[in-house]
Amino acid sequence: MSSLPETPSILPVRLTRETPFHSQMGCTLFLAVLLLVFAAFAFVAGKDPGKNQWVPWVVGAMFALFGLLLLAAFVRQWAARNVGETVVEVSTEPLDPGKASTFCFIQPGPAKLKSLRASLVCIEVTRVPLPHAQAGRSDHRREERILSTVNLISAERLHILPGQTWHERRDYLLPADAPVSSTVGKVTILWRIEVWGKGYGLASFMHPFPVDVFHGPRPNEVAEDDTGEQTG
Repeated sequence: MSSLPETPSILPVRLTRETPFHSQMGCTLFLAVLLLVFAAFAFVAGKDPGKNQWVPWVVGAMFALFGLLLLAAFVRQWAARNVGETVVEVSTEPLDPGKASTFCFIQPGPAKLKSLRASLVCIEVTRVPLPHAQAGRSDHRREERILSTVNLISAERLHILPGQTWHERRDYLLPADAPVSSTVGKVTILWRIEVWGKGYGLASFMHPFPVDVFHGPRPNEVAEDDTGEQTG
């Protein structure tokens, strides 16, 4: 995303993107190249005569398919590199189940988008042990399951000039029985706001913003407040 002056805040808490956009582009390109290299090796191995000569070709085709998909994703991200990065702010963090929160989405210019939408997503992440993990390698795999998705905003045909901003606010009442952000055993509950933008031509992006969900302030925040009151 393009480097721009600091966008003025509207709400008290500004969320931080999960990873910088340029780092995400670099990782996408690296993985695409890596998978395509694996595919090339598999195709070369498939040329050797043997009983199961088709196996390397099948494996190579799978690596090539995922590599090309990632390469296409990189091209879309690269095309969107000059679009101002969306800013996400909330009225309070952690979000408190059973209480209303205000969200604000700020899109600085320059930006010419067909659509811009944002969702609040709850994800369950499970660490599944691997029975035959080798030494020095991860002994588990990560499985994700979406528990809920709520659309917060949906805008179309935005044309924002350099130096200008567009914003939209949304009030949302998080259900009282919504799971809080936590890790219990091998299961972790994560919340994040996903901002999806589609530009003209190949440009498109997705910005993930982790957000905490908890009943009231976190215990460490309470302890800090108590310490501040005592010293004040």
